[in-house]
Amino acid sequence: MKSILILALALSLTGCANLKGAFANRAACTVSGQQLLVASMYGPIGIVSKIDAADSAAICQKAP
Repeated sequence: MKSILILALALSLTGCANLKGAFANRAACTVSGQQLLVASMYGPIGIVSKIDAADSAAICQKAP
């Protein structure tokens, strides 16, 4: 399992001479506008977390 994770990390960074933009945190409302998510991107791999419902309602209602 450990070797698979190391391989995935190596492949995600292969050919990335410029790492600008490879690591980013992005906020996104779901299509229904009911939930706000934050995606922490590590190259092509990301981890998504939910944001509190009170904050989701306030931010997603203002989104265009």
